[in-house]
Amino acid sequence: MKALAELDWKVLLFACLGCYVLPWLVLGILVSASRPYDGVDITGWRLALLGLEAFVVPVIAMPLAAGYFTARFCANRPQLHVLLVVSLGTVALLAVHRGPMVAHAIMFVASLAIAALGAFIVLRKVPR
Repeated sequence: MKALAELDWKVLLFACLGCYVLPWLVLGILVSASRPYDGVDITGWRLALLGLEAFVVPVIAMPLAAGYFTARFCANRPQLHVLLVVSLGTVALLAVHRGPMVAHAIMFVASLAIAALGAFIVLRKVPR
């Protein structure tokens, strides 16, 4: 119970909302608005936007932002907080998307690695 009391719940909440929920909703609205009616092929900028939604944002941008934000604003044990935020965010994203379990595992591991990079950017500046 002591470990749960030491968690910075506000940072966890704002990191999940600001780095996972909000970008996912905004990008979903943009993709929904840009989809053509049925029967039209998706090409050009619409295809690029779908690629952005499918890979770049959930696998790279969201974990990088979550790792950076969480490590920046967490007072104690930033690595644990980064792990929790990225785990919660990635599991929530994977619960919405369908796909093979291997792809989900690869996305989870990639998200953890990229979030560690985001946290490293902040934590390397700690005074000695």
